[in-house]
Amino acid sequence: MKNNACRNDSLIAASYCDNFQRILHFINSRINNICDAENLAQDVWVRVLTCGRELTSETMVSFLFTIARNLVYDYIRRSCVISGTNEEISFELASQSVLSPESEVSAADIAYHEQKRIECLPAQRRII
Repeated sequence: MKNNACRNDSLIAASYCDNFQRILHFINSRINNICDAENLAQDVWVRVLTCGRELTSETMVSFLFTIARNLVYDYIRRSCVISGTNEEISFELASQSVLSPESEVSAADIAYHEQKRIECLPAQRRII
């Protein structure tokens, strides 16, 4: 077991020297933010160091790029969720600030009539 760990460590060290700039360029070309790309590139190496399985030189490069690709996908997903949430909040704030007195009266009137219609329903349907 210790022999495998030493072998993995030397393979990872050699791969780091050979592939770090390629991984960094791969990530940066997809997210276009060098600071975040550097962080994600470091995360690639952390994941490789903690993977716990025996690594081979034949599959090391593809393994590195697979990890990098998955980290980029996660980063983009997080970015989309954050930007989508920000857009939704902005839309809600904009729509609230545009309410006129007439629209408030209309909304209150609609709510009143809706409540009256609900009261006409049977008890079980009212709960739903």
